[in-house]
Amino acid sequence: MQLKTRTVPKDVFAVMNLNDDFKHLWIPDNVMSLIGLGTSYLLEFFEFYGEKVSGFYDRFVKGTEYEDDRFPVFIAQERRHAAAHKNLNRFMAKNYAAPSREKYHPRVYDFMYVTYKEFVEPNIAGLIQDEQMGKTLDSPYFKEALRTIATFETEVCMASFSFYENLIDHGKLDVMMDMSENLGVLYLLGYHYAEEMEHCSVSIETYEKIYHEPLWSKERIKQYEAEADLLTHRVTVATLYVARMLGIEVTVKQIRARLPNYRGLVSEGFNAKSADILPKIKYFVEHWDNQWEPMLRAKIKQTIDDAQA
Repeated sequence: MQLKTRTVPKDVFAVMNLNDDFKHLWIPDNVMSLIGLGTSYLLEFFEFYGEKVSGFYDRFVKGTEYEDDRFPVFIAQERRHAAAHKNLNRFMAKNYAAPSREKYHPRVYDFMYVTYKEFVEPNIAGLIQDEQMGKTLDSPYFKEALRTIATFETEVCMASFSFYENLIDHGKLDVMMDMSENLGVLYLLGYHYAEEMEHCSVSIETYEKIYHEPLWSKERIKQYEAEADLLTHRVTVATLYVARMLGIEVTVKQIRARLPNYRGLVSEGFNAKSADILPKIKYFVEHWDNQWEPMLRAKIKQTIDDAQA
């Protein structure tokens, strides 16, 4: 698929915090609304990490046989995603301490600090050390960075399918627009997930082309399933902090009951270009661009006009 960078209209952020009143129920489900908002913090965090890794890609891969001309567009999309989620996350955290600027990441909220120290910091530090030693594609830290990015992109692609199937497709968007108390969040997630589906294959193919091995091998799937509890934990922690910032009560049990089963997320050899996946991606992305996005944009404009009347 051809990738393109989309622009989020200013009205999306205007309606998101209309009259300085942020409403968390972007869908008519309290727990799932909170999970979606918690996910916004994870998306911002990992997309800034991906942007950091892209600098090494430019120096290690550009000009080699492994260069992919889609990669810069992929990173441009991610950069815009991070900026958009940054705006949303500011609304939710406005009465809390601002995120800290760490050595290898520009915005680390307290509840993401452990992830930064365990994951981002050692990997980027290792990449810098390897580069100084003259290692590029043979750097184990670079391989790990590309692997983790491709894994994250796969996870978000799967979340995108769930989002569109459960909330948007087959006439559901009309219902959601009428019941949503925050059309800005609904729009932002729809826009983000459309681009995530669009570029999912790039990160997977980049890893597989350079290292001549499938990302989702039988061994890797077994390892991933052992790591699945970590993803559940990160989503849970982010959701709890969002609920606390917004003054809403939710329990760990309620959150965990609504999270997907990350085990069995993908099958061996998964690739976004496969015959059973690519048509689904094309269908959702084309419908977002040509039908659902214009509908949401019109509803958002109407909501703003009505509030200002």
